[in-house]
Amino acid sequence: PLELTRSCTSAAMHPDFGPLGEGWQLSSRMMLVRDGGGDFLVQGGDGGGTRFRPQSDGTLQPERGIHASLVRDGDAYVLTTKSNKRYVFGSRTKDGLGNIAEHNLAYIDYMEDFDGNRLTWLYAADGLGRVMAVEHSSGNRLAFEYERSRFGWRIRTATLVSAAGDPGQSAAYTYGECGELTRVEISGVP
Repeated sequence: PLELTRSCTSAAMHPDFGPLGEGWQLSSRMMLVRDGGGDFLVQGGDGGGTRFRPQSDGTLQPERGIHASLVRDGDAYVLTTKSNKRYVFGSRTKDGLGNIAEHNLAYIDYMEDFDGNRLTWLYAADGLGRVMAVEHSSGNRLAFEYERSRFGWRIRTATLVSAAGDPGQSAAYTYGECGELTRVEISGVP
């Protein structure tokens, strides 16, 4: 299942305020970053991450105690976890995000579980990494609307939408003068 949770970290992945106020990120905002030393870091929206170091044979070795693999597949990288979930990064360039070879950064494209259930991240075409929707292979999706402020782009609403296009439960976000999240209103049928 997709969880829409927010977390605050002083080690935020981006210098901007985040889509839900300063330092706040969404749990589903995963990315793959290549650092200056050539290591790859899979980062979650909570600011945590797992490092993979390139080996002389071309493979990527995870940190000690991590039971996952990161493998290059063309322009994409595939993270496979111990529970056989696959996270694919950088396989699409049509949305302006490029790939890890061009930008040293790739956002998640999709996640697939052992049974073939897939969540696909859809991004704005402006190259800023704004998630417009996360869509399940069944056609149901979580859609986001944004507003622009002096602090950057902020999520205004997050709405569950059925495969038939019917809106379900929605969350509306309100921000204060300093860009901080001040209110969340939940409405609609879950």
